[in-house]
Amino acid sequence: MRKTILTTQVMVLNNRLNRWI
Repeated sequence: MRKTILTTQVMVLNNRLNRWI
């Protein structure tokens, strides 16, 4: 369960980074 939340957070962060660039 915690791993899923971690993956989701990483995906969201990656999406934000992609939008920034």
